[in-house]
Amino acid sequence: MDGSPPATARRGPYPKSVETRAAILDRATELIGEHGPEHVSLRMIAESLGMSHPALTYYFSSRDELLLAVLDESERRALEQNDTVRTVPRMRRSSRRNEETPGTIQLYLSLAARALNDDGIVREHITARFERVRARFEQRIITDQAAGSVRSDLDASAIAALLVAAMDGLQLQHLLAPDVDQDAALAILEELLPPADAAVRP
Repeated sequence: MDGSPPATARRGPYPKSVETRAAILDRATELIGEHGPEHVSLRMIAESLGMSHPALTYYFSSRDELLLAVLDESERRALEQNDTVRTVPRMRRSSRRNEETPGTIQLYLSLAARALNDDGIVREHITARFERVRARFEQRIITDQAAGSVRSDLDASAIAALLVAAMDGLQLQHLLAPDVDQDAALAILEELLPPADAAVRP
């Protein structure tokens, strides 16, 4: 035997590759925040990192693939920060944080709009994201109902769909008219969902 690993053995990604991919996502997020998603290209990102365009496409083969990865990374970080928070308070925290990163929200909403007329990866990705977010909300609502902080006579899946619609709609309105108070609107939802005899806890 020559000492090489078995053919079935798989190696994980090299640390440098992981670091480079993370650096690309971070820089793309920054540029999207500065210029808006429609004005950010793969070439712009590559040049800002001192990379060649072909080198960047080794990690992300298309602009859409990179933009969707930025969206996924933003979702992952949001989950880490709010993992144990109840449903509507979690949304209010996310809303306040999102106001500080309007570029990422603009990216999400523009991709969601594109998904309506797209038959490729954007539609597939955004559809899966909606399903994932609704399912996550539904499970949290069921937990909140069991704890007595959300009315148990309401269908959890319907509440989840309503909350997603409220969050997305408020974010769109706020981008177009920054004086729209997302937190105040979500606070009303927080007052409406608990049972009549339940105190709303922060």
